[in-house]
Amino acid sequence: MSDIVQHNETPAQADPAEVVASLAPETALFTACQPSEELALGQWYWVKSVAKWNNESAGVKEGEEYEWFGCAMQIGSNYVKIKSPTGSYARVHLDDYWTNLRREENPEAVIASEVEACQARSKALIAEIHALTQRLGVAKSQAISGPATSSGESAGSALVTLSGQSDLHAYQGALTIAKEKTLPALHEELKKANEQLVVWIKASTLALEASIVPMRETIQMINDRLFSFGLYAGLAESAIQCCSGAPASREEPLHVMQRRCYMDEEALLSYEAGGMDFRGVGEFDAWISKPENRDRILPFPRTLVAMRVRRSAKERETHGDPLASFIRIEEEYADKWTFLYVRNGEQVWRIACEIDFGPMIFPDGAIHRDGEPLMVKMHANSVDRIITRAEYEQNFATYQEIVAKSKAWRLANPKEHTIRDPYMSFLGDTAEIPGFGSFRPYDWKPFDRSNVHYDEVMAVLSAKVKEYNRVAVIIQGLFDRSEILHPHPPVQTWRPESFSRSVRLVYDSSRALYDGEKPDFEAFRAKLNASMGPGSIVVGQERFWMAREADRENARRDRTYRVGASSHRYKFYKPDGNPGPGRIATIEEWKPRSRVAVFTWEREARSWGRSPILQTLAVPATEMFNISAYKQGDFKQFFVDPRTREEYLKWAPLLLTAEDFLASKLQAPERSVS
Repeated sequence: MSDIVQHNETPAQADPAEVVASLAPETALFTACQPSEELALGQWYWVKSVAKWNNESAGVKEGEEYEWFGCAMQIGSNYVKIKSPTGSYARVHLDDYWTNLRREENPEAVIASEVEACQARSKALIAEIHALTQRLGVAKSQAISGPATSSGESAGSALVTLSGQSDLHAYQGALTIAKEKTLPALHEELKKANEQLVVWIKASTLALEASIVPMRETIQMINDRLFSFGLYAGLAESAIQCCSGAPASREEPLHVMQRRCYMDEEALLSYEAGGMDFRGVGEFDAWISKPENRDRILPFPRTLVAMRVRRSAKERETHGDPLASFIRIEEEYADKWTFLYVRNGEQVWRIACEIDFGPMIFPDGAIHRDGEPLMVKMHANSVDRIITRAEYEQNFATYQEIVAKSKAWRLANPKEHTIRDPYMSFLGDTAEIPGFGSFRPYDWKPFDRSNVHYDEVMAVLSAKVKEYNRVAVIIQGLFDRSEILHPHPPVQTWRPESFSRSVRLVYDSSRALYDGEKPDFEAFRAKLNASMGPGSIVVGQERFWMAREADRENARRDRTYRVGASSHRYKFYKPDGNPGPGRIATIEEWKPRSRVAVFTWEREARSWGRSPILQTLAVPATEMFNISAYKQGDFKQFFVDPRTREEYLKWAPLLLTAEDFLASKLQAPERSVS
């Protein structure tokens, strides 16, 4: 049953139990009236609707008005949800209460009447089936009898029936029709009648189901309160001191950084192995305790920053092993742990946090500014997306332009199928808005009290506010229940003057400005690789070789039935006894026209006592990086910009290897080929 909506603005209903009687149009407020007319959960109503299709069971045709019977299951600030015994429902706006709802004073009698009608229908169908089977001589007795009596009666009745038939062919046809049409149809009708009977027998439980709704809301409120208590009271127990030192001055405010950071991106630990994971948190603690790192991540004497272990999932090969796949899922979950790092002077603390903050731990201004109209898109009674009215109008203007282009294209290409329309989706009036996604104007409704989903949208906005407010709970707990920020004056974050004196919000995410386009790593690599040639020191060839060996190993396993592990798919593979071209190598053979480097080395023979086997590998220049043209510190242009820092897995294995080589932390192995 579709929702019943009327676009009139109505304020929130203060108390559903006191609603109703008269609606003053100029104020849209409900006034109290007789108790029998109160709007309350569990009450039954007749709902006026218009049929959207022909409904033979209800006896209505498309476009006709009819009423259906339902129970009030939910009362929102501007609507009541009515559910029928069959499970369909409608949301009726309170503006339409008097026109679309009619209170049923005696619902028990209505339900009893429907139950009686269903029982009568079932009995009539059973009688019809029994009469048909008796007439055809195929009725089966349901009484308990001995085997001899039963079989004798069956055989005897069949003979009596056959001997009494003057036209055996007509009797055979009647049996066939009964078997193929009449009896299946009657049994199907009986099944539906019994199902309808069950529906109406259970109808009286809807009022009990509705009475549970307030209890669920109370339990949710208690859960929220307990969660906040856990945040407030449990911080001291989970705090770990990364480094000690002198605390900040007593009057120094706590600076809360807006942007959530990622340990693997900030520290670039284990860059050669796809970045750090949750096992490296202790190593990160040591890294952030160094003054130069601490001052960059935690720039103020008292600073709080939220950090997750990783932004993206780390590549982990499971080779089709179910246990390894399960462990990978758990490890990926652990990589999403969120910690709070707090600096107090020279001290740094790490706190495990129960909540997972979003990319920003507090918003840029109000989430919903007063007076700013919003539009909402619902999907299956859930909020799908919320945008401002201005953004909607901009998208609508773009949509109209796309529609005009689509119409022009279809006029110019009348023989082409609409699936080839480059502008509009052939499945409906949907257009792709650049930077926004799919857009259909009729999917969007104003977010005001004319919208029967007003409460759902407000719940989403309130949940976001609640999520951000939990940061204040954490901050208050730090001041009250731990020694992390000592010494400090008394702090009461719920008081504006105390909050402004003791806490500073640093908008390092929403107000960040970038100077031009983000650095282009591939362009930087191409520039340095332009001078690549004989004698150049390079990196990247080992990864190219290991990817090739993985393809070979996967193909070998597919051919070997004894392995039985075609699901084992390697991305990178290094055979035993084969050192490969090396992580860092010098180009000895260079083909300038094809820009390919050829590397040569020896691997161990698989048979004992045999000489090493010569190996060669041709690697395109585009797969390598020219360390010889790299200058120390060049990586910083990609590290400083947050847009490329989050993409460090593209450039860090190459640039930081070059950095470590120039710092003499890595060496190119010497190759001796006999």
